[in-house]
Amino acid sequence: MRSPRWLTQFYERATLRRRTVGKLRVPSGKLLICDISGGCKERDAIEVPAGDYWIVVEMGKPTKENPFFQRIVRRAIITNRRIDDSELIQVGKVGVDMARIVVADCADFLNYSEAEGPERIGCVSTARENRVKSLLSERFKLTFYRFNIVTARCREPINDDLKNQILAYLRSFPEYARNTHIHFYVETCSTWDRVNRFNKPFGMLPIDSKKSASLAVIESGFGDGVYPIYARRGSGGATEVEVHFHDATTEEFVNSFAVLNS
Repeated sequence: MRSPRWLTQFYERATLRRRTVGKLRVPSGKLLICDISGGCKERDAIEVPAGDYWIVVEMGKPTKENPFFQRIVRRAIITNRRIDDSELIQVGKVGVDMARIVVADCADFLNYSEAEGPERIGCVSTARENRVKSLLSERFKLTFYRFNIVTARCREPINDDLKNQILAYLRSFPEYARNTHIHFYVETCSTWDRVNRFNKPFGMLPIDSKKSASLAVIESGFGDGVYPIYARRGSGGATEVEVHFHDATTEEFVNSFAVLNS
């Protein structure tokens, strides 16, 4: 027997917390939810009434037994805050390969997102070793600084010609011949780069120079996977859309941390 709705809501208020990510303008009436690394396509957009939408994330409340739970985004909710008692039904799925999704107006995203930005920052992976950095310093007289625990950045700008020379040089080494782009790549501050470098669990990111268009970046629960998208459909389209990152399988995973910490 299912619990009464009031009891379910009381339990959720007691164990979960909500945080407002921000307000998203959706003038086109098409809401895009996607992983930017896999391509965001217009055919995947969800029809909604044009207007402003509030984006909210639902997270677990930290407990002494399970402090890890507070960091997990269980659900992303996109709503225009109109009362809608229609049933929540599944309308699609979103595949995630970079541990986060973006939520945007479809037209704004297609018009303003940049495949290539103005910068030319050479990046070397130092996750396993520093040899690539040493090779490029010796061969091309480049200097590097540590950007984070797994990446070193080149101080000199890397134009396309130099980029191609570096990649060709690295391919001459058997250990770097495959997946060369993992060992060296160039960031240009494109929309993909900015989303990839976003270092918060969630937030809003402007995508046009006037900052009138933006997208939301939200960490996808436990990372990569395929997550269901649900919606409440009114006469003019979906008035509320949800992405669920948490289910019975991940509940068992979360509970295991409480056991380990007990």
